[in-house]
Amino acid sequence: MTAMENATRDGFSFDPGTTVMPVKCAGLVKVSFLLKLFAKGIEGVLVLGCHEGDCHYYNGSERCGQIVEETREILGLAGIPARRLGFSLIADSQGKELKRAVTGFGKQFKTVSRKKAIRRKSTAKGPAKSSSKKSTARSRRGVRARNK
Repeated sequence: MTAMENATRDGFSFDPGTTVMPVKCAGLVKVSFLLKLFAKGIEGVLVLGCHEGDCHYYNGSERCGQIVEETREILGLAGIPARRLGFSLIADSQGKELKRAVTGFGKQFKTVSRKKAIRRKSTAKGPAKSSSKKSTARSRRGVRARNK
């Protein structure tokens, strides 16, 4: 049973608008794929992989860590904060840890969205526009992302 299956069995559910996109191995996620998510306006992406040594594929988590770091460097050059791309290693049995990683990563965007709404409300003459909460996510070995 995967960490995602363990978490959902224990009652965890994703925020509305979050989509899970499972992959066989987090090491298969490409820099270009992550950059395309941000180019589409995704607020954040959380990549989840196996613990070192637990990968069913050869060094997938290590490869994924390198991919995430390379992508963060490119995002920095584009003026996008590196914290918008998260990376965490989760074992199959760690449903609670998956819940902590996902909710902790998502909190930063709820705060940003509230600040944007307050700023819009104080500067706009009319009512503040609501922001879309469409998002994309990957499971235990995957990616999580939120649109603006």
